[in-house]
Amino acid sequence: MEELTQSVTPRDNSKAPAFKTPSMKAPDSFDGTQAHKLRLFIKSYPSYILNNLPFFESQPFTLFGDPNEVRKAEQELDNLRMKESCHVSLVDTRYHERQKEKCGNQEKNLPVNGTNPSKPPQNSSSKRPHQKKNKKGRKFKASKDKPHAALLNKDNRLISSEKERRIEEGLCTSCGGKQPIEKCFKRPQNKPGSS
Repeated sequence: MEELTQSVTPRDNSKAPAFKTPSMKAPDSFDGTQAHKLRLFIKSYPSYILNNLPFFESQPFTLFGDPNEVRKAEQELDNLRMKESCHVSLVDTRYHERQKEKCGNQEKNLPVNGTNPSKPPQNSSSKRPHQKKNKKGRKFKASKDKPHAALLNKDNRLISSEKERRIEEGLCTSCGGKQPIEKCFKRPQNKPGSS
């Protein structure tokens, strides 16, 4: 009983100061490797705690809380930090995308070389308009004036009246050119390599 009353009464050397001055050193952390620190640690505990193993094992829980809950709280904090950092990076990415879109829209109205403001800007779509695709996926044909289009039928052959006219004048009917039939290189008999 005397040990119990002695252990319950506060000791002068184990009593921690209520405040800390700037000249005070922070206490050394106990890692269990140095014997003199272990002796001090054991002496600071009352004997009724050291003699009762279940009570001794329950002390860290009462002093520091359940380690599983502490771990869980740390994980929740880490998850919150990660969510915040992901949210921040997502907002940052969206901001930069919008800035690029805004700058891109402004650059479309500026001249390409920057020295000649009278020259209209060239977009990739204005370089080759015949390569644009329509909704069905087929390429648009370039619209050029074809003076001989009225002379051809749906199969791209000369209409009968034009063919008769060319035969009378001695012009070529195979290619639609103005050279004589004998000199046409598209005519099957006049092709190189045919004998």
